[in-house]
Amino acid sequence: MREVMIRPIRNFQRAAIDHPHAQSLAGPRGHFSVADTWSLSQHLVLYLQERGVTSGDRVAICSANSEYHLLLWIACDQMGAVFVPLAKAAAPADLRAMVADCAPRLLFSDQKGDLPLDSSDSAAAEIASPPECALNNSQVINLGYLHEQLLAAHREQPFSPGELAGEIALVAEGSLAAIIYTSGTSGRPLGVEHSRETMYWAWANYRDAFDYRNSDTGLALAPLSHIGGFNGTTNDIFCHGGKIVVIAGFSPLTAARIICDEQVTIGFAVPTMFTGMLDALEKENGEPLKENPFPHWRRPLIGGAPLPAALARRMEKLALRPIQVWGMTETGGAGCYLGINESLQHPEAAGRPFTYSQVAVRDADGKALPTGSQGQVTIGGPQVCKTNYPGKAISAIEGQIETGDIGFIGEDGLLRLSGRASDVIISGGEHVFPAQVEDALSTFPGIGQVAVIGLEDEYWGQRVCAVITGTAALEDIKPFLTGKLAAYKIPKQIIQVSALPLNGAGKLSRQTLRESFGNEGRRE
Repeated sequence: MREVMIRPIRNFQRAAIDHPHAQSLAGPRGHFSVADTWSLSQHLVLYLQERGVTSGDRVAICSANSEYHLLLWIACDQMGAVFVPLAKAAAPADLRAMVADCAPRLLFSDQKGDLPLDSSDSAAAEIASPPECALNNSQVINLGYLHEQLLAAHREQPFSPGELAGEIALVAEGSLAAIIYTSGTSGRPLGVEHSRETMYWAWANYRDAFDYRNSDTGLALAPLSHIGGFNGTTNDIFCHGGKIVVIAGFSPLTAARIICDEQVTIGFAVPTMFTGMLDALEKENGEPLKENPFPHWRRPLIGGAPLPAALARRMEKLALRPIQVWGMTETGGAGCYLGINESLQHPEAAGRPFTYSQVAVRDADGKALPTGSQGQVTIGGPQVCKTNYPGKAISAIEGQIETGDIGFIGEDGLLRLSGRASDVIISGGEHVFPAQVEDALSTFPGIGQVAVIGLEDEYWGQRVCAVITGTAALEDIKPFLTGKLAAYKIPKQIIQVSALPLNGAGKLSRQTLRESFGNEGRRE
C-alpha cells in the first residue's frame, strides 16, 4: 500500500508543539488555545475508539457551526475515518436520504430531541441502510453532552502538545477522507467524495491566490456543511495552527459584531450575508455607513452566488474589497477567483482559474471553444474529486468535469457566466440567461435583491418572471429596462416580496420560487 503523505493531523500536531499558547478556536463554547484544542482532539479520538470507530468508517455531524466540525475532521484523519458534515437546515427527507447514503457509524447533533431520521414515507423506507448506519437514535450523540465529557477528561488528564492518544492510522493514497453534500439548489443533495489529496490541492489554490498565513484569524460563518465554509481557508488555517472564529447560526448584527471583536482577517461569506450584515449595522447606527465596518478583514471572500452589482457598489464605497470565488463542491470550492479590487471592477466575472485549476468552454460535443465563444464550462485539476456521489463516476471530458454552467472566456482571460444550464429560460424560442436580466434590474433605484426565473406559460412556453425585494415602484421598472435589454428579455411578470428564499447554504433557491409562483401560464 502506498501511503498518503498529506495528513492534516501531522500539520496540527506540529502546530501544537511549536505554538501551544496561540489561540486556536473562538466559538460558542469559548476560547481555546492550540494546546487545549490538541488535547480535546485526542480525547475525542479515545471517545470514537471506545464506540467502535475504525479506519474507513463514516463519522457524521449535523449541527449549526461548531468547534466539533474542526475537531472531528482532525480526529477522523488521525483514525483514517471519513468525515461527513450534514446540513442542519436540510429538509427531513433530504437528511434521511443523506444519512442512509453515507451510512455513518456515529452521528453527532446539537438538536434537542430526536433528529427526523425515521419516516413512514414509502420512498424513504426503500432506502437500504447497513446495520452500522446511525439511523437509530442510540447512535446519535448530542454535542453538548460530548463536550462536557471531553472537557472533564481534558481537565483531569490533559494531553501534552503533540502527544497522541493512539497511532496515526495508515491510509492509502487516494483513499476517501470526506463526503461533502451539494447544497441541492436544483435537486436532491449529492455526496461528493474527496480524498486528502484533492482537499490539499484545493487549499493550495487558496493559499497561492489569497496569501493567507498562520497568523490570520479565519472565519467560519458560512455553514461548515457547505464546501465554501468547510474548505477554503477554514480547515487549512486551523490545521496549521491559525485561529478560527466559529459562528453558530447567522444573525446579521451578531455576526458583524463578532467579526469586529475577534478582528477577523480572512473568511468566506455568501452575498446575502454581506448584505444582511451591512443592513444590520446601518439600522443600528441609524444612518448609512461611511467607512469600512470590518477594517481587519483583509481578505473577505465572497461566493456561492454572483456578486450583485448593487452590493459591489456598496462595498466599493466602504473600501471593503471583496475577493470573488467561484467553484463547486466537486472542485473543493476552487475554480476561479478575482483578486483584490477586481471584483469591484468586474462584478460580472467569475474570474481567472486558480493556479492548479484548468478551465475550458466547450460545445455540445465536448470540443473546446475559442475565446469569446459561449458554451458549457468544464473544469479540471488535482483538486477535482473522482466521484460525485458514492460509487458513481463523474462525467468527464479530457479529464475535466461538466460544471452545469454556461459561459465564455473573454480576451482578458476572465471567465464570465451566463447562468446555470438548468436555469436558462426559453421564452418564445429565445434563450434568456437570468444573470443578465438580474444585473440590469439591480441598477434600478429601490430594488434590493432580485431573482429571475422562468415560469410555464401557455403562449411563450416560459415567461420571464422577476422576483424582487425593496421599495421600487413596479410600474416604472419595465420602461426603465427598455433599451437596456432586448424586448424578449424584459420580464413579463414582476413580483415584489419581503425576502427571497434561501437554502441551507445561504444560496438563492430558484426552485422554491418556481414552486411558489408557478401558477397557470398566461399570455401577456
